[in-house]
Order: sequence, then structure tokens, then C-alpha cells
Amino acid sequence: MIEIQSVSKIFGDKKILNNFSMNIGANEIVGIVAPNGTGKSVLLELIIGKLKPNQGSISVSNEVTHNIYYQPQSDNYPENMKVKEVLKLYENVYALHYDKNIFNDYINQYGLSELLDKNVTQLSGGQQRKLGIVLSLLSNASLLVLDEPSAGVDRISINTFRVDLKKVKGSVIMTSHNSEDLLILCDKLFFLRDGQSVKVLTSSQFTHFNEEYDKLYGGADL
Repeated sequence: MIEIQSVSKIFGDKKILNNFSMNIGANEIVGIVAPNGTGKSVLLELIIGKLKPNQGSISVSNEVTHNIYYQPQSDNYPENMKVKEVLKLYENVYALHYDKNIFNDYINQYGLSELLDKNVTQLSGGQQRKLGIVLSLLSNASLLVLDEPSAGVDRISINTFRVDLKKVKGSVIMTSHNSEDLLILCDKLFFLRDGQSVKVLTSSQFTHFNEEYDKLYGGADL
């Protein structure tokens, strides 16, 4: 589905990614593990084509290329729009056809039903993040690219999100400061250090997560 081969990305004199390689299979949930400021968001922006690598290649299968949904780390919704208008805008932009029952379920589950007539800028950070979760789940994308999707979200909604994301029919690549998200959701974890993929854990090896993390990053915050 996605093959990343020997990719490097340089900003000025700083090499953010250095000969990075990874593969993402169909219907696979993959997590990128590293402390802050180590290139996780840059990697996601390379995958969606927002950035171009200085060297190396990123190959995305044809059925995925035009069906990718990206949720960035910072929500950036159009100003002066109500929540319901943002939902309608995304439906039109992504040529979606929301199933009414599923749409209502998500709106209710994530506490947005009473916020539909509010301007999106009036929402708290957590509420904006939950709107992002709902938009990503409604996208029906072949590939979801999620940068810190549960940041600032309440515990009940995080648990709901984990259940819902597991039902997604497609592949997911994500980052998270919440190690529980990664360990519960992901099939595979890629550890990023010095711009390279230095360790890969499959789900059967997740019991070694803390040990491997401390070994690689010396206890730095995720």
C-alpha cells in the first residue's frame, strides 16, 4: 500500500529524516514513536505529499492516492463557520455521503450534538479535536493519517475513539503522546531516532515497549 524507501528531509542545515524506510500494509494501523521534535509530523506531511523529500521515494498504491484523509496536529478549521457548516464543507470537499445513522451516532458519542450551531472558533481545544476525530471517522478514507488525534480529549471520548478506529476499513498511520493509544490501536510501531527507523515492534512484542523506549530515548517524554 505505502512503501517509503531511504527518504531524507532537510530544512536548512538540519537533516530531519535521514535514510528513513518503512512499509504500511492494507488495513494496518501503524504508529510512529519518538519524543517531541524528532520529525514525526514531517514524516506524515511527506506521506500525504504536503512536503517533498530531498532524496528517496514514497510510493502509494493507486487505490489510496486519491483517498487519503489527514488530521494535522493543530486543528485549522475555516473561521466564521458553524460546526454543522464545517461538517457539510468536508462532506462536499471529500465527496462524501454521510450515512445519517452513523453520522448521528458519532455526533452524539463525541458530544457535538449540542455544539452544531456554535462557531467552530468558540469550541475548546478538546472539542475541536473531537470534531477532527468525527471528520476522520466519517471520511471512509483508504488511508487515515492522524497526528496526535486524541490530544486534549477526555478519557471517555478517547476510549470511544479507540473502539471506533479499530472498526475503520482502511490503513492508519498515527502519532500520539499517549502510549496507551499506540499499544491498544496499532499493529506495528516504528521507533524514530536521528531521522531513521531504528526499531520495529509488532503487536506480539508490545510488552517490551517501555524497555525499548527507555533504551532508545533515555526516558524523554513521548
